[in-house]
Amino acid sequence: MVALDFGEVDDTLFTAAAKGADQIVKIPYDEDVPPPLRQAAAMYAQAIKELQADLVLIGVNAHDELEGVLAPLLALNLELPYVGVIRGVKSGDGAATLQAFKEFPGAVMARMNVKLPAVLGILGADQPPRYVPVSRIRAAMKSTEFQEQEVATAAAEPVATVQRMYHPEVGERAEMLEGSEQEVAQRIVEILAEKGVVK
Repeated sequence: MVALDFGEVDDTLFTAAAKGADQIVKIPYDEDVPPPLRQAAAMYAQAIKELQADLVLIGVNAHDELEGVLAPLLALNLELPYVGVIRGVKSGDGAATLQAFKEFPGAVMARMNVKLPAVLGILGADQPPRYVPVSRIRAAMKSTEFQEQEVATAAAEPVATVQRMYHPEVGERAEMLEGSEQEVAQRIVEILAEKGVVK
């Protein structure tokens, strides 16, 4: 497990250790605010490359990152294929493959065969989360050692630069339709006919 040393991340890492994580890597970070997403993705990628992982699982969204772009940015930095909005993962039929269950709009699920190595953006689990007893977390706090991995923190270049902004041009005012339901309906038909939408 790889995490940025920011906020109360230690609580999450000890919980992961209590659940069975056998290696926990923490990236030192001393700033008061989290890094921009492109910079964070580059930092995570540096640490993950050292682990030579075949499969990288990352959440699709976080409380401080609602655009859902950290996962694909990480895949881009690792130069690995990416599949997002995953709701379940199972072992594949062949070597170095797995089955990922991707959710599309309308709760449509697709089973995809993914060749490793790859990055998967996890939306949710197919099973309810397994909670860890507090006693196991406290035991993990006493026995778990975090491995720190220094990475470069070069500032990420902006994707786009705003050179100039304009006030929007004022257009024509909307026509407010008044009258009875029949009169309003008739006027709507007339407007559509004037625009060539209906004949």
